[in-house]
Amino acid sequence: MGRFHKIYSAKCTPEEAFLLINDTECYAQILPYCHQSGTISHESPTSKLAYLVLGHGGMSVKLVTRNEYHAPKSIQVQLVEGPMEALNGSWCFESSLDGCLITVEFQYQFTNWLMQKAFESVFSKMVDDVLSRFSSIVE
Repeated sequence: MGRFHKIYSAKCTPEEAFLLINDTECYAQILPYCHQSGTISHESPTSKLAYLVLGHGGMSVKLVTRNEYHAPKSIQVQLVEGPMEALNGSWCFESSLDGCLITVEFQYQFTNWLMQKAFESVFSKMVDDVLSRFSSIVE
């Protein structure tokens, strides 16, 4: 199983970071490898089904996730549908002296070994891009 864990510092409030990361509709507009994104449905006031269509190096995957959020502290992500056996993770937002600490943790397992290796090579870059682009929007 692949794992990803990183802590970022952003010059924004936890509320601003939470709102940007939770806005799945905007991902396709600002991330070059995200071809489509959005919300399928709101299951409750603190839960939604969201989707991303990601493409890189000729490969494309559609992921549907259940995102449970506790504004402005965290977003829990769990795979509902996609070419993976597992995808679970979280985004956590904490105040810091310079703004906000964002902790990102994900565990994932693809059904296809080739996709697993391809995904591992770009996952860190994808999360870095998300936070870099969102940081530039907030700042």
